[in-house]
Amino acid sequence: MLHPADWTYVAEGGKHAVFAFSVAGSANNGSTHLFDGGSEGSCLGGFEGCVLRIAKSDMAGCALRDSKVEIMANFSRTTTILDTKNTVLTPSVSVEAHAQSCVKVEFHRRQKRILNYLGRIVASKLGRQYVDMPSWLHIPITFINELYLNTMRSGAIPKHRLQSWLVRDKVEESIDRDFVVATLLRDYTSLIVCHRCHCSQSVPKVVNTRASELFPTISVEIKPKAGYLSISPLVHPSRRCKFYHTRYEINQQLMASGQLRRGWGCVKKGDRDKGFSHYDPRDLFSGDQQRIRMALNNLMESMQNNLKVWHGGDILFGHGVDMIHERQMLQIANTLFPEARHSATSAKNKNSGASHAEDLLKEGITDVVSSVLAKEPLLTRLLALQRLDIIDTDGAIAIFDRLIDILGGNVGKAEKCLDHYCCNVTGDKCGGFQHETNDYGQQCSPVCSVMDSTLPEIGKVLTSSPYNCPECPALSGLLVEISSFRQNFGVSHDDKSFLDSSNCLARKYVNELSKEGCLFLLGNWLLSLGMCDTSFFVTFKRVNRPLSQPTFEAGVSWLQMNDEHGEVCLIAPSTSPQDCSTRAYTYGYDVKVVDCDPKPARKLCGRNRSEELVERFKSNKQQSVSN
Repeated sequence: MLHPADWTYVAEGGKHAVFAFSVAGSANNGSTHLFDGGSEGSCLGGFEGCVLRIAKSDMAGCALRDSKVEIMANFSRTTTILDTKNTVLTPSVSVEAHAQSCVKVEFHRRQKRILNYLGRIVASKLGRQYVDMPSWLHIPITFINELYLNTMRSGAIPKHRLQSWLVRDKVEESIDRDFVVATLLRDYTSLIVCHRCHCSQSVPKVVNTRASELFPTISVEIKPKAGYLSISPLVHPSRRCKFYHTRYEINQQLMASGQLRRGWGCVKKGDRDKGFSHYDPRDLFSGDQQRIRMALNNLMESMQNNLKVWHGGDILFGHGVDMIHERQMLQIANTLFPEARHSATSAKNKNSGASHAEDLLKEGITDVVSSVLAKEPLLTRLLALQRLDIIDTDGAIAIFDRLIDILGGNVGKAEKCLDHYCCNVTGDKCGGFQHETNDYGQQCSPVCSVMDSTLPEIGKVLTSSPYNCPECPALSGLLVEISSFRQNFGVSHDDKSFLDSSNCLARKYVNELSKEGCLFLLGNWLLSLGMCDTSFFVTFKRVNRPLSQPTFEAGVSWLQMNDEHGEVCLIAPSTSPQDCSTRAYTYGYDVKVVDCDPKPARKLCGRNRSEELVERFKSNKQQSVSN
């Protein structure tokens, strides 16, 4: 049995709050609202080391329902329900139980679709070592309501996030069921690492079960954003700044000018405390360790909601987070990163707005994380999925309108059809995916059979797609035009007649697309959108090697595997002028991707209004058109 007091607020995003299981909190049994999670709801055979991810709207809805219990009870006693034969049915326990059962069945179907998407698409494409499958709990609203009230009273919610927790006095916004679905995940701010035997074996061997607890755990959460430019003929003529500027840079300028607001806060250009960011996602995805370091340094300078750092499970750095004492930061840095001491002076000169200890600690974190990201294949694979957006948001809007027209103007039907398409993928873990022909009525052919040698640009990009390309003349024509546009863009990007004619031809093909052609393009666009909005954790700690093992072996660096952490070895010169030797420090790490659920088709509704903001971006340079 669990209590709301067992769970502590740790973080939140725009829509969800995250609560960590607290062993200390479980001793507090004063709560009257309990639930039995059961063994099947736990991702680790118990709740220790887990977090709950709950929609804030559901929590507020529970609070609203609790305040209306008496009103709703009176309403149900005086209301009758008519069936199709006009027979009066009095509300009863059996009717309500049936309704609850139907709701749970629908949730079960949705969860099955999500698991299919995560397993057969995300984990298969990114690597199963990076993606954990979630579990779900059906939690009583009495439990959720107490958790909501405890959190609101705790003062832990940042001021700029309070608005998203407010209860609005509308009956339709209250929860109309007796439970809330919460996602149960591993807590990636903690890490248990094992020593590896660095011998001549090709596969590392575990030689003891736990690393020394002398070294604390550091966990870095990064939201990398889109690492590519939108080079597509379907980009709206008045929004062609997308050809030269990343979406992240465009949004930074719009936020700095007050034309775009985010739930986490605001930015102001030139003001370090307000957090205008010069981070370029393309640096992070470059594969070059120096550029990755530069990207991380820029994120450290202005974290916004794109970077958070935990120490031993407690938030250390983040937007709006109060700094710990300098002495504590120095102690953490000296314990974890002795190799960073020699460059502390240069770091201090580089970042005059931060303390010596802060610079030292951030430099050590950047050293380890950049080394991990440069050698792990995650970012390369993630970028390949992001680049499945070959139509840009402007093209996605036009293609979705075409799908709606095909389905008789029924927006709801179009959304349901697209949601079903995105998750209904079958195939093995190697990526041999195929859609059910009964569902879509057309024979699907592999992407590569459509992409011949005349389409090198698009053919290479779409090899990462989990969806097979349908037979559709308009789709083939559109892909040819997109590929031709990309090939000629480098020399013709300032030729307005070239851009306009290509846009006109591409939109002509859009208006002739079949239903299957629309689904193929939109499915890839939604997958890309999800990969642009995902986050990942890099969690690490120093490994204290047994005396029987060599403390240093040049070039030793193990990649993360399905059931084993990775290791990275950092080499640093001695801090003593008389000592010309080098030292090596080994870190065990774990990289995990989170927030990678399928994006719903409703993301396309009203999208044009948000895209219109792009037209207000003031482009003062023509950057490299490399994509």
